[in-house]
Amino acid sequence: MSKKSNITKIDIIRSAQQKNLDLIYCPDTIVNNEVKVLVRCRECGGYYEPGIGTVMSNKGRCPYQPCHPKGKLRLSYITEEMRKVGATVKSPVHVPVESPGQLLGIDCHTEKLHKAKDPITFEFNGETKTTTWDRIIRSGTRRCEKYGSESLRKTLAMDFRAKPTNYDLEQAKAIFMEQGLNLLETEYKTESTHMECICLDHGHKTKKTLRTVREGKYRGCDDCYPFTCADRFNSFLAEHGMRFIGSKLEMKNPMQVLRTQPVMLECAACGTIQNGRTYDQIRYRGFTFCMNEKCRNFNSLDASRPDFAEFKKLCIDNGVTSLHQAQILLPKSFNRLRGRRMNEFADQQGWQKHEKYENDDENMLRELLAPHSGKRLNELKMYPDRKISNMILRFELNDRDTLLAICKELNITIGSKKIPQDYDEIIEHLLPLNIRSVPDLERKCPSIMKIIRANQWTDRVCKEFGLYQLPNFSALSDEDRIMKAVEIGENLGATTTEEIAVANPGLVANLRERKLLDRVRERLGIPILMHWKDTSYMDLKDFVMEQGVISPTDWHREYSGSYKYASEKEWLESIAKDLNLKAPCKDSQGNLLGSFLEAAVSEIFQALGVKIISFHPRLNFEENGRRTLRAADFLIRRSDEKRYYVEVWGVFDGDIFYLDGPGSYSERRQSKVCLCKRNGDDLIEIEGMLYYKSRSIDGKTYQNGLPGLAQHVVDRLNSAGFGVVLSDAALARVRDNLNKVKERQEAAAENSESIQQPPFSAPLIAAETNVAINY
Repeated sequence: MSKKSNITKIDIIRSAQQKNLDLIYCPDTIVNNEVKVLVRCRECGGYYEPGIGTVMSNKGRCPYQPCHPKGKLRLSYITEEMRKVGATVKSPVHVPVESPGQLLGIDCHTEKLHKAKDPITFEFNGETKTTTWDRIIRSGTRRCEKYGSESLRKTLAMDFRAKPTNYDLEQAKAIFMEQGLNLLETEYKTESTHMECICLDHGHKTKKTLRTVREGKYRGCDDCYPFTCADRFNSFLAEHGMRFIGSKLEMKNPMQVLRTQPVMLECAACGTIQNGRTYDQIRYRGFTFCMNEKCRNFNSLDASRPDFAEFKKLCIDNGVTSLHQAQILLPKSFNRLRGRRMNEFADQQGWQKHEKYENDDENMLRELLAPHSGKRLNELKMYPDRKISNMILRFELNDRDTLLAICKELNITIGSKKIPQDYDEIIEHLLPLNIRSVPDLERKCPSIMKIIRANQWTDRVCKEFGLYQLPNFSALSDEDRIMKAVEIGENLGATTTEEIAVANPGLVANLRERKLLDRVRERLGIPILMHWKDTSYMDLKDFVMEQGVISPTDWHREYSGSYKYASEKEWLESIAKDLNLKAPCKDSQGNLLGSFLEAAVSEIFQALGVKIISFHPRLNFEENGRRTLRAADFLIRRSDEKRYYVEVWGVFDGDIFYLDGPGSYSERRQSKVCLCKRNGDDLIEIEGMLYYKSRSIDGKTYQNGLPGLAQHVVDRLNSAGFGVVLSDAALARVRDNLNKVKERQEAAAENSESIQQPPFSAPLIAAETNVAINY
């Protein structure tokens, strides 16, 4: 059963104010985090109805524009934005609508949302236009924050042609005629209007805008791109000593090939055929030269090509005077134009092909590398100091022997780092790495992990560092998996599969995935969970009685399927009354309080600022009547977003709770506290936590009662890296909260006849009076 939310209205108001929201309405009764509230954005004034969980989380932001770049549109926002630039929205008209029925009885209106592609009719500069908001903001581009409405005004004037251009019909026809097109329109509208025209070469009709034609994006019709006709294309190739012979798709007509389709060219001088060049490369980059070094067309370099012109400009801007400097300072451009053509280009520019290195350069390299002795050369190549990386690259290209000699002199490793091969060297290498688990070792040192597995040292390494090794179940058959689980269950004397999961969570998860857990239960004598559909009342009651369930909480925890079925049939109260199941204590709001141990440790963690995600107690009775807390799991979160479990073990004797446990040494060994991750990382076992008398643990003496419990929890959290401090004020808050817990327990027990006092309660031993106070 889900617990009621403990979020108050004050918490919702504070969270809404942090997100720049005003809380308009919140129901008095908060059942869960899915309850809707009404809020108003302070920035845009929009109303919307998020859930309480959304407001309390980081997702509770305003979903409307302009608060959200791609948010929903409100008609009032569109109307206001258009009004700022002098435009009047004619339709649709903003009409407030009633708030949805989830918040009945609220005297407030929300507004109808508008889609970005819905039509909007507006009046601007005396003209009535119809368009969409998506086009007004230029396909999702936001307005300029600096110029505000001025940017929207320019957008309206440019995109929707409210402002006429300075061209007339005759000027437009002349511009079209320059590009091989004859304009057929009898009326000129705007430069962004598609107008019908005809190609002078092919006679094909098409539609173009004056803007695209004027900017030279198109010449002629679609068949003319990128050349007016096939003859012009062939003549262009003939000027560079090449001829077109087709594309890879066996298309003989060059105009049938797409502009991005690779074509086949043949050199007229040597007959070399080259593939892989597209129309764009031929037209704009001049890639029409033969690649055969012996061909006369190979050396016909055109230094005015856009590639070389752009590269020359980059060299002038960066002060490049040689090929080596170009390779260091302009690596991308150099690699794109490298080869014999680059050498010829260097000759035309008068550059030196090889720089002359003198002793001063070697001394400079030695001075630069001296502070980095012991590092790797590959790391220094990527060093932030560009002077070091450039110097290394220059010597590597021209004088590698000198570079290697200097690196050897300065003890700089060349190549990859040496991987330790001996077991002792591997252990020494892993010690400073803070290895937490086998997966962590494989992630940090994959090469070393291969050596460990090859030599079968995995078990030795895990034992050396105390690592938990997840078994590999892929090589086991189904029968082997079942036998392994049965063996673990027999050694533990397990009565549920959850106990096997504590010892080996990976195995149980694998068996559950393969649906083999019922076979494990059958061999261990564990009752197999039945399908509860169409089960009678008597059969269900007999099953609960046979399993020895002591409370509804124990029933829900161990056999949730039958519990949910009984809840659906409304049989819970009658079965609990017939079997005399003792219900757990609840507070005035109906929340489960659990044992004193849960309340005490929970309050300590909250005072320390550690968040408890969940609490799962598992109770069991021994044969002599001693009640044993098998495991109480506190799932907590550390500041680095890692999750940890705190498992509390102990023994109840009468109404007094002993974590150390009375009796023999073996019984005390069973009582412990574990701080660990559920997958086995960071396992820390601790003997004892709360003692009836003062004890000394690890050289420290802890007081009896709550102060000793709190300080012991703090010490164990710090040993796991939490870094918490328990102050007197925090301890006082713990005592106050526990007193409130006691008052709620007593009030709940007095007010409810059906809810009885829990069969056990743990003592709080006050340090000041040394008197046991039973809660």
